[in-house]
Amino acid sequence: MASSAIVRLQLSLTFLAALLISPVGVIAAADLLTVVTFNVESGDDTDPALVAQDIVMIGPGVDLWGLTEVADKSAANTFRQAASGASKYRYILGESGGEDRLTILYNLDTLKFKGVEELDRLPGSRKPLAGHFQHKDSGVEFLFVVNHFNRGDAKRRQKQAERLRQWTKRQELPVILAGDFNFDYNPKTEKGNKAFDLFMQGTTVHWHQPKCVSAGNCPRTGTQCDSRYNSILDFVFTGGPARDWEGESQVIFAERAYCARDRKGYADHRPVMTVLTMN
Repeated sequence: MASSAIVRLQLSLTFLAALLISPVGVIAAADLLTVVTFNVESGDDTDPALVAQDIVMIGPGVDLWGLTEVADKSAANTFRQAASGASKYRYILGESGGEDRLTILYNLDTLKFKGVEELDRLPGSRKPLAGHFQHKDSGVEFLFVVNHFNRGDAKRRQKQAERLRQWTKRQELPVILAGDFNFDYNPKTEKGNKAFDLFMQGTTVHWHQPKCVSAGNCPRTGTQCDSRYNSILDFVFTGGPARDWEGESQVIFAERAYCARDRKGYADHRPVMTVLTMN
């Protein structure tokens, strides 16, 4: 398991990478938005208190967490407390999905909450959870949508992908889409499943690829811990006016030993962190 110091160093490097020299000078920190998506794995074999330890290790500076497979209010509050640190967070727990619900954690110091809705017209038992926020420093308003697409039914997953893409296309506000999309993207072959292809059609959304994809050094199992597959399942996309936002993304806890902890009650997915430049 990575030490707290290593993870915080990873976070610092991500911020430094996002502070690039642009034609108009150095990008101001006020224009940055940090997002983490994490499948925290509900079920009897997972302990939210242990998963919360990993959330603590990722450390400060996160504006938004998109969590999937949150069992209930108690688990959501455990994760909120773990994220808080020196900042204050609130959670928004989705109503659909039974014990596999979607949750948004947002930083009260950096974001103003404007509203939330579940996208009921999309197929699937876990309706996308769409939060409307305003970034306090920059004044930028945007939508943050957490998703968990169907695992076992490929046709339903394809419908989810196409309908969410069409929904994103209609939005006037910038859109950030995060979560476990079950797109089965293999970083070695650089191919996903049909739902991935449908979602990526045209220019509606942009995937902020983790650096390990282009570097060719992603974890052997991708962002999940099933040794039978090399799959990135967890993504951060931008759409609408945010389609052209720059972003730096990385898979957290990339070391192989991370997945061995799944048997002890930790999550079976790796978090993905993305730092976006709002422009």
